[in-house]
Amino acid sequence: MSKEKNNDDFSSFDEYLRQGEPSQKKRAENWKTAIGLQAVDGLQPSAYLIDVAKRNIEGDSVNYLNWEDLRRALDWDIEQEKNFSYKGLTDDEKIEHIAKFISGIWQIHAFREGNTRTTAIFTIQYLRSLGYKVNNEMFAKHSWYFRNALVRANYRNIQKGIDYSPIYLVRFFRNLLLKDSWVLKNRYLHIRPTDEWKVQPRFATPQVPHKYPASSANMWRLLPNVWMIHTCHLRKS
Repeated sequence: MSKEKNNDDFSSFDEYLRQGEPSQKKRAENWKTAIGLQAVDGLQPSAYLIDVAKRNIEGDSVNYLNWEDLRRALDWDIEQEKNFSYKGLTDDEKIEHIAKFISGIWQIHAFREGNTRTTAIFTIQYLRSLGYKVNNEMFAKHSWYFRNALVRANYRNIQKGIDYSPIYLVRFFRNLLLKDSWVLKNRYLHIRPTDEWKVQPRFATPQVPHKYPASSANMWRLLPNVWMIHTCHLRKS
């Protein structure tokens, strides 16, 4: 792992230290210390170790499928989406459905390393196939928010009174596709936020999205190709 990549990994721990809940801050500090000790000995943590650390920091987080079920799950979700009709839906309904579809694709967690990054690439290509003009700018600028919004959309803990919360992901897509101005800060995704972070602010008035002319003939040709980019990383454990 390069020094630059390692610095990026450490900066993600800093995000937990700055904005995480108390229990997350403690675990993040412990992991950062442990990995820092590795660096003293000239050892660089793998991306997989960093991923394990982040899951531990978040506690009992999202449940992922066993690798044997990945292909079946992907085929099912994509087939269901292929047969879904957006005709007659309002913009709100379209975005809620898109958020649900992308959330489901991410939750399958087909790639042990780079799952969120691959999901973002897939999302961009898929939205373009639907006629939306999108690029990677918002995904790059708000990558931390996008990832945690996916977590909140898929995380439920009945004993702790926590239910699925897709609204944060919906707001990400509203900014992306309708030019809404929700403030996409990680602090507003906390399960038990402080009083000042309980309400996610929104500014400005949404605009009509700009679209390419949609082509139903080309729409689904992109789907298998996007996932083929990372086939070699298909998670086996």
